[in-house]
Amino acid sequence: MSFHFDALFSGPETDVSLVVSYPDMIYHARYQAAAAVSYRYRYALSDVRSKHDLTLIRGTVFLDGQLCARFLRIEYRASRLNGLVRAAGRNLGNAVLAWLRLDDSAEATVRLHHCAALGAYHVELWDTLAAPDGGYHDHAVLGVMGRDAVITRPASLALALGNVTKLRHVKIAFREPDRTWPDGWPISNPQWDNNFQATIQVPHSPLPDDSANVEPAPNYFIDFARGFFRPAGSVPATRFRNWQMTTADPEASAENVASRRWLVQREFAGRMVYCFEGTLPPGAVEGCHRHVGAEEVLYFVAGEGLAYVAMGDLPDAELLTPTVRPVFGIGDRPCWELNVGPGAMLYTKSGGVHGLRNNTNEPLTYLAFLYQTD
Repeated sequence: MSFHFDALFSGPETDVSLVVSYPDMIYHARYQAAAAVSYRYRYALSDVRSKHDLTLIRGTVFLDGQLCARFLRIEYRASRLNGLVRAAGRNLGNAVLAWLRLDDSAEATVRLHHCAALGAYHVELWDTLAAPDGGYHDHAVLGVMGRDAVITRPASLALALGNVTKLRHVKIAFREPDRTWPDGWPISNPQWDNNFQATIQVPHSPLPDDSANVEPAPNYFIDFARGFFRPAGSVPATRFRNWQMTTADPEASAENVASRRWLVQREFAGRMVYCFEGTLPPGAVEGCHRHVGAEEVLYFVAGEGLAYVAMGDLPDAELLTPTVRPVFGIGDRPCWELNVGPGAMLYTKSGGVHGLRNNTNEPLTYLAFLYQTD
């Protein structure tokens, strides 16, 4: 089987992608584990997924033009884990451990090795380490292949890796090894980066703020689905009373209830956290608040209402109405009041303040996209 990899790097369409968008062609370069040390290996990548410090790549690797193995590659930059380890008075060394589960059917704990050139820890999980019939591995690749090596084959994952191009999702979390580096003392409380015990919203109950709607998600979730379609109204809403408001807020009341349809949560790659369709009923208020370390885009699709932003957060606010609003956890702050309706967009960067009010007799509906900043 012949793969014309070099063709992916030539032509005007590639030059345009280098300028206009992040080029997916870059992942076909010869910088995976085996190709980095021997020209005899070429990789055909079918998918790349990234989330925070983590990148997963899956595909097939060829040796001298013959199919050699199917693989799943893990790259982990460990900034979150490193912070936790340093807080415990230790330093990360040249390896970290990853627990992963494939399609809820196969799991293993594997060792990732630090690569200075990559600036990350990495490992490649192959479904077989045997060379194709009649072939042989390059001696340089044999040096990075084997149990707990950069290229390895966990027996418990071999069956799933053999069908890796049909893999649906991966759950994964990282921890420091069992011994300190470089002196090798045992660690009794290894630190974990398990997505900081994040939660997701699942509409089990129609009651506002019901804890049954909150499910723990103590791992990173990589979804290999290539698209999602959800018809309008197909996702039940969860409801929230006095969202981002304290009981001391004069506008807080038992009737101040908003709803959200959580359209995309864990399925997102990159640093996106969620996309939801929010609805404020007539007279409802979403308290002013801010996200530190995250940015949010609100796009209004139906109804009309008011949005609030802190003074100083908008560069072109001269024609807006000044007011004072209570900001959750901060106190009263001078804000601008602006009218929103279908087609309006409000973009709030990290540290910015925003809030909403429906001052009409019709529901105010909007889409919200939140993602974490670098």
